[in-house]
Amino acid sequence: MLKSIYISCIFILGNYVYTWSQCTPPCADKIEDANVLCSLEELNGYTCSNTQYANPFGCSPLCPQGGTSTNTQWWAFTSFNTQATFTVTFSNCSVNGAGIQMGLWGDNQCNDIIACNENCSSQGQVSISAMLQKCRVYYFYINGCNGAICDYTISIMTSPRECNPNFKRINDDLDRNIPVCAGVTNQEFFINYPDCNCKTVFEWTLNGNVVGNDSNVILLDFPDEGDFQLCVTAYIDNPFSGSTCDQYGPECSTIHVRRETNNQTPKLITNQLLCAFDTSCAEINLDDPQSVKFFRWHTIGGTIITQNPELMNSVCILWNQQNGENGKVCVDYQTDCGQSQTFCKDVMFGLGVKEIAGQNETIRGLSTMLAARIPTGQWQKLSGPGKVNFSNINVRNSKISVSKYGIYVLSWTFQKNGCLIQGLVTLKFIRA
Repeated sequence: MLKSIYISCIFILGNYVYTWSQCTPPCADKIEDANVLCSLEELNGYTCSNTQYANPFGCSPLCPQGGTSTNTQWWAFTSFNTQATFTVTFSNCSVNGAGIQMGLWGDNQCNDIIACNENCSSQGQVSISAMLQKCRVYYFYINGCNGAICDYTISIMTSPRECNPNFKRINDDLDRNIPVCAGVTNQEFFINYPDCNCKTVFEWTLNGNVVGNDSNVILLDFPDEGDFQLCVTAYIDNPFSGSTCDQYGPECSTIHVRRETNNQTPKLITNQLLCAFDTSCAEINLDDPQSVKFFRWHTIGGTIITQNPELMNSVCILWNQQNGENGKVCVDYQTDCGQSQTFCKDVMFGLGVKEIAGQNETIRGLSTMLAARIPTGQWQKLSGPGKVNFSNINVRNSKISVSKYGIYVLSWTFQKNGCLIQGLVTLKFIRA
């Protein structure tokens, strides 16, 4: 009879321990041995019982107000929330029926108490509420008062997750199609995401092959033309277990690699001879201005008066320099192939070149009549194969004759406000 009773007790005890050991996630007897869970959600709805064996390995006291560790169970978790309320509902307390107490620590050395409830009652509920920090590890315990063994369920209510890296698109490109020039090196790609202060690992793949990790920025070379799929995935890791707590992505874009079509050497064109406080325009000539993402214009001694100059390959400038001073206009631009060199032109003030000498013409014979647009000034030959005879160099519609057929350049100049203003006209004399 005694033998039968002994076997029956072992079976009951073995069955009870087996039931407790199946509670997941498993708890630890010591705070420093607690497995760090990825989030509080893993404890919500957790149902189990206090351990039957004595386990005095806990903080002493369990709460600053008191409490002794008897059969303490420990869990640790990484918080992605800023507020949480823990409620333990318990019943069927045996041994002494004293009930359950619980608490939350901010470290595993029992130096930073966050919240605790040291009160004991035979059955019912106990709760604590706490303010939490994102991505910090906390240590939660349940203890049977005076060794009580109770059935319990943990319920947890939290504020919304504060760490949800809602991915934007690679390089913030809306249509997920990114043009790149063949031959480019160290082309930068990035993914923007909220900084959650968590340990986040990024994995970049190009056509399915891993090309980088750790950072949300990657530099790639594209020596050849083609279309490539670039993807990035973010993993929030558990620094204690090495497991992945959360994953975001993959976010992908197609990289279109092509040869640059702009083969012309760009040239900055502007009037470099002006009078004080003149207005002039400058233009950077390109094969394909539409391929430029934006322009950067800047001046020394002038103000750009064109609206949205970053979108324009030509701008107009109001100069504020005096005669005898110098200014400068410069431009560079950005394409899919990167940033261009900077193109500059110096501007001198005191000699203004303007269209005042009349229209360029082709003339049959060796004589013609000039037609300057400004009534006062003086004519002068600048170049040509023969001599030029003016009927009156001070008359704007002077008659001229040349000694040889060919191309002649004449100037019509006058003074205004201390600035020598010059106009040029080109005349081509051919046989009648």
